[in-house]
Amino acid sequence: MVMMHSGHRLSVLPSTRAGRWALALFAGSLISWGLFFAVAPGDVVQDGLDVRLLATTALGFGAAIGGAAAGLAGIMRNGERGLLVAVPVVWGLLSLYFLVGELLTPDA
Repeated sequence: MVMMHSGHRLSVLPSTRAGRWALALFAGSLISWGLFFAVAPGDVVQDGLDVRLLATTALGFGAAIGGAAAGLAGIMRNGERGLLVAVPVVWGLLSLYFLVGELLTPDA
C-alpha cells in the first residue's frame, strides 16, 4: 500500500540532486551509445582491440548503471517522486542485466 503525505505530490521532473544526476547520466549513456554506433565499423574486427569502441562501451554501461544507482538512491533516501527518474533506473537495470549476461556467456 502506498501512503502519500499531504505535502508530497508526484511530478514529472526530478526534485532532488540524485534525481537530476540520474537523468544526466542517462543522457550521457544515450550520447555514448550514439557515439558507439557512429564509430563502430560495419564489420567487426577480430584481430585487435579498438580503443574507441571500448571507451564508448565502457562509458555507456558506466553511465547507465550509475544513473540507475543515483535514481534508486534518490528514490530510497531522498524520497524522489519525479516520474522521469524511473526511465534511467529501468535503463540502468537492463544495461546491468545485459552486461552480466555478456560477461557470463560471451560466446553464446
